[in-house]
Amino acid sequence: MNYSKPTIAELEKIQKNRISQNTIKCTNKWVKIINAWQNHVNVGYNYTLESVTSKSQLEKEVCEFICEVRTLKGDYYSQSSLKNAVASISRYLRDAKSDWQYNLLNKSDFPNIFATLDGILKEMKKLGIGTTKSYDGITTEELKLILYHEELSPNNPEDFLHRVFLWMCLFGCLHGNEHKNLLVSQFIDTNQEFIFQKFKQKNDQGGIEGNQYDLEIPFPKDIPNQAEPNADIHKFISLRPPN
Repeated sequence: MNYSKPTIAELEKIQKNRISQNTIKCTNKWVKIINAWQNHVNVGYNYTLESVTSKSQLEKEVCEFICEVRTLKGDYYSQSSLKNAVASISRYLRDAKSDWQYNLLNKSDFPNIFATLDGILKEMKKLGIGTTKSYDGITTEELKLILYHEELSPNNPEDFLHRVFLWMCLFGCLHGNEHKNLLVSQFIDTNQEFIFQKFKQKNDQGGIEGNQYDLEIPFPKDIPNQAEPNADIHKFISLRPPN
């Protein structure tokens, strides 16, 4: 066997793959927001956060940001968003500043940030501000209306795709771009119902500390002439063009 060594570019690509795309998007979003806040005429710092060399000054600015940041409509961000904001900014600083190995959420290193964020979140909770919105699940009757809608007809290719999309949302627990990255090999046909192999989850991306096994999700059995997810997916797979 011929061995070779990877290039620096190949190594860097692999190492960057450990960070999920959602994490990267979240980080970029909050860095953009805090930089816009810093350079706002009413704030007047006129520089980016990573250019701050003083640890105490950086802590002061992050505390001010936590207190004053609002959405474009002037509303409060949700409580979970504020925590994500500080975590994202902290992550960015570790990448952008070669000599920076701090965690902004560390109470010992940044007691004022911890106290400010903790106080803001407690005040928001007390006032009922910035709570995460919860939604009721789909009822059986609502699901029937959706399944029998013409946009989910099994007799039209595009509508049939919508139908399969719905089944995968309901039973496959897919998020974001997972739909377009599905593989036929993820569907195990038991001749009664499918078992869907989910390679990664929102809270388990694999890696050294992650689960090394796929999550297997058994689909419920079909109810003839009412709800037939297995039959629909089997038909969809049989109709797809060969690779």
